Amino acid sequence: GRCVLILRGEGGRELLADELARRGAQVVVAELYRRAVPPGADPAVLAAWLEAGALDVLTATSNESLTNLFDLLDARGRESLLSTPLLVVSPRGAQLARTLGWRPAPVLAAGADDAAIVAALAAWRASRTATPDTLRSRCVIPSAIPPEDPT
Repeated sequence: GRCVLILRGEGGRELLADELARRGAQVVVAELYRRAVPPGADPAVLAAWLEAGALDVLTATSNESLTNLFDLLDARGRESLLSTPLLVVSPRGAQLARTLGWRPAPVLAAGADDAAIVAALAAWRASRTATPDTLRSRCVIPSAIPPEDPT
């Protein structure tokens, strides 16, 4: 007898809405965003970061984001992508990563909330051997960062 509002991406799964309706809830679904590669996405920037080893770990909070990331890159970019550590928030995401060919196996957070993701990232980082190379900041590659918008 409750009214439930589900906020999700366009074309999201029906599982939750169907189950809540089956249990007697009045379900309203609001699709708030599209699960697609942004029109201005530049695969060359991402490929440069990946090839340079500038990204310590990637996070994917949906299978669509993981698929879009994979599809954005060509075969060469995918080689670097698939060898970059990955954190996912569900067993389905971990299975998709394995299917896509991820090496090493993805890190699985206990949930999709901020605290679970941060805890999983902290545990992942603590499990790595701390050396000067693993501790230095590698996130800025000046030649690959687009110029700032002056507006």
